[in-house]
Parts: sequence; structure tokens; C-alpha cells
Amino acid sequence: MILKAVKSGEYGKTVDPSQMTDTSSEAPCPELLFSHSSVSGKKVNRTPEDTFRIPAIPDKKIPVIGLKPGQVVTEHLVLKPSIDKGYLCSDPARDLAMLCVLEKNKGTGRLAIGFVKGLGLHSGALASSVAHDAHNVVVAGMDTQSIRTAFSWLISTGGGLAACRNENVLASLPLTVGGLMNPGHADHVITGLNQVEEAAISLGTNIEHPFMAVSFLCLSVIPEVKLTDQGYVDLSRGGLQSLFVELQSE
Repeated sequence: MILKAVKSGEYGKTVDPSQMTDTSSEAPCPELLFSHSSVSGKKVNRTPEDTFRIPAIPDKKIPVIGLKPGQVVTEHLVLKPSIDKGYLCSDPARDLAMLCVLEKNKGTGRLAIGFVKGLGLHSGALASSVAHDAHNVVVAGMDTQSIRTAFSWLISTGGGLAACRNENVLASLPLTVGGLMNPGHADHVITGLNQVEEAAISLGTNIEHPFMAVSFLCLSVIPEVKLTDQGYVDLSRGGLQSLFVELQSE
């Protein structure tokens, strides 16, 4: 049921519910049609197997995005990296997740890798093609297999939200219209969002609306540090930032 409650010039006016008009008997909304050229998955290159292997550099620290629950601002942390067999890696014990942003709109295949602290994941990965403001595709995860699975799902589906563990997609919400919208009915979208958020909780996060939190980790105009497809950006420190910093830096 759609209720007509606002007339021209009456925004903010208190309306008596008994005076609202029930339009449930009116013609339904038309089906949303869209061109396949708008489906983002057809514009994104697949990532090679060794993409997420970054050699560690002795005596270097790394910038890390410090997530603040319920806020879009973040902290610019500088931490010693976790290393596995000579490569940078996620670390559930430190709440340190790998964060990857893949350029979506031109299909360049450009990918940036960084790290985020505060998502609370114990395993798996969270994927989103909603990533303000450029809306590239972003994945945060605790292991490279889960991250690969997340990217593979995003690319093959054309965009959306997904929670993955190893080779399995635990739950997903396709957003096939430009990677931002689902052409289905609202109740279907609500159910899908609830399911994917429940799957994210099963991976360990206790962040309210974790996919919304992930989507703002790319918004470079908001302080302090964010990750774009071109790398870390911190406008308060001059823009683009290196993946490595000197060990003594704070």
C-alpha cells in the first residue's frame, strides 16, 4: 500500500493518518527494464591468481584504516604488518583484514590493496559493489581464497553484496543494475539484505550494517584515510599514500 501524505508546499507538516489516500488499488509500478550495457560485471577484468600476494619489506610498517563503528570517519593507523611466508597477510587475531578495491566502471583491471582494522571478521570475506563515491568493487577478507571467491561472484553476477568463506558464497544480494540496484521487488531485496548481513555476522563481525561500513572505506573525501582503486588516500596528508612507511613512523 502506498500512502499519499505530502502535497506541494506541505513538507514537514503533520498529517492525520485518516486523511491519507490508499492507492493500493491503483496501477502497479511498471517493471524496471535496463540495458545489459549497464551491468557492471561485463566491464570488470578478472583478477589473476597471484594478485593478492604482496611481498613484505623488512623494517617497514603499513598504513591501516581504523574503522570506527557507526561513523564514516576513520583513523590513519600505522602498524607492523602480519607476514606469512614473506607476504603481507590478514590476521584475525589482530582484527586486521585485507582490503581490496577493483576499478569497475572502465574495466581497466586496476586493483589496490590495503588493510582495515575493526571489522571483527574471524574468517571469510565481505564483498560490495556499492563503494562511495566511485562505486568500484570492494572486498575485505581474512584469507585470499575467500577474497577470490568474493571477486569472482561480483564479476560473474554484475555486482551486489556477498559474504563468502573459502570457495563458498554463504549469502548474497545481487545488484545487477550498475552494481547498485536490484530490479526485483522491495520484499525480495529486504530479505536478501537480511540474509547477507546474517551471514556476515556468522563470519565474526559485530558491526551493525557491515556492508554499509565497508562501502564507506573507499570515500576518499572523508578523513582520515581511505582506499581507492589507485591506493590509499589521505587528504590531510597530501593525497595518495604509499603502501609502506618507515618502521619508526607513527
